[in-house]
Amino acid sequence: MKHALILAAHGSHLDAHSSATAWGLADGVRSLGEFDVVRAAFWKEEPSFARALDGLEHHAVTVVPLFMAPGYFTKVVLPRELAPAIAARPGEAPGVRVLGALGCEPPLAHMAAARAREAGAGEATTVVLLGHGTERHGGAAANLTRVAQTVAETVCFAHVVPAFIDQAPDIADVLRGLPGPVVVVPYFMSEGWHTGTTVPADLARAGISVQVTPPVGTHPGLAAALANLLQNGPL
Repeated sequence: MKHALILAAHGSHLDAHSSATAWGLADGVRSLGEFDVVRAAFWKEEPSFARALDGLEHHAVTVVPLFMAPGYFTKVVLPRELAPAIAARPGEAPGVRVLGALGCEPPLAHMAAARAREAGAGEATTVVLLGHGTERHGGAAANLTRVAQTVAETVCFAHVVPAFIDQAPDIADVLRGLPGPVVVVPYFMSEGWHTGTTVPADLARAGISVQVTPPVGTHPGLAAALANLLQNGPL
């Protein structure tokens, strides 16, 4: 049986860097030779979620949402966009398996800690994990809080605290109350509009200067970690 992997990401009309992680991961997993087809698909770019299954009628398909937490896009948008193509598959076609958000997997917490250590964080450093957050779905806050707890339990930092862009506690408010040194680790899948534009602008307006690492999802070990998860779970 032929097997296909679809990496489903948000994408962006505002920042071309947003899709780079998905394309890079697709290349990395493809090079490992575990799948006959490896594709990226996007909500805000082409190829779209709705066309992700084109030409794969005779493949067993695994869809991995490249999102950092369960929420509106993983629970509503992605299933809705895939549904017509899944329904149209021939009766004898292999199945389509849609997995959970990649950001809920244990290796991502380890990569968040690695990003902090790369920036020089040590036992006296407070690490702030910055997530997008949303008031529409509690999964985003719950997952980032869990990741912060995991990092705090496994690495010797002074403190590990969550902060958000679109819900409380706001990143600027969190940073104002922290003693230094502080390292901010964006718990995002890619460089994009928020990490490259809105977050730096918000911190500048608040008069806060702090070290910000590259996003967790751009860690070079992610492709191998994803391939291992697909082979051995717990995705």
